[in-house]
Amino acid sequence: SNHFDRDTIVPEFPLPPYLLGFFLAEGNIRRTKTKNTITKGSTTKRSIASSCEWKLLGTAFTQNPGPTRERLKEELTKHEIEFSEGDKKLLTIHDVILTRKIFNLGIHSHKKQLPAGYLNTSLEWKLDFLSGLLDGDGCVMEEGAALDTTSWSLASQVQELVRSIGGITYLYRTTVKELTRNQGYRLAIKLPYKLNSVKNFPVVHCEIITK
Repeated sequence: SNHFDRDTIVPEFPLPPYLLGFFLAEGNIRRTKTKNTITKGSTTKRSIASSCEWKLLGTAFTQNPGPTRERLKEELTKHEIEFSEGDKKLLTIHDVILTRKIFNLGIHSHKKQLPAGYLNTSLEWKLDFLSGLLDGDGCVMEEGAALDTTSWSLASQVQELVRSIGGITYLYRTTVKELTRNQGYRLAIKLPYKLNSVKNFPVVHCEIITK
């Protein structure tokens, strides 16, 4: 059956849903600092010692060789997004214009967030997004999945998204901080739908209540 709602206004996102989800999990913006040039002259020189500008180089996905990396390559190819394989882990998009749009999703892991309009999407979009997100930062649990992140904004948004399609969630702080500089959060997820993900997340058969 077709899950798309004809009345739904689909917002524009910088990446297709699976890739968007994976970027928020394991993606990063490649950039470099460029110092401001100061021209010497007869007028008073005004400068800030720490002033610099960022030059965007591209968008990188980090993933070890295996089925998930192959899925990423398939998604990039399917959507005609050019990329290169720099080493065994990185897949890099060199399109700076696209990278500038992705830049607004957050640079640091604890500040990443979904763009506006993510709830005004189809069921199919939401499931594809969750597939990419959980293939990146999710783990398979006995009764569902769990998302680990240091971004409270992202965790809260995903919780809202999952509940909008009848899923059950529980969000809590994690106590182990040795591996992260910021507070971590775990979102336990139970979904009544099968994800088209590389990882095999179980389906929880419960009454579907959509908001």
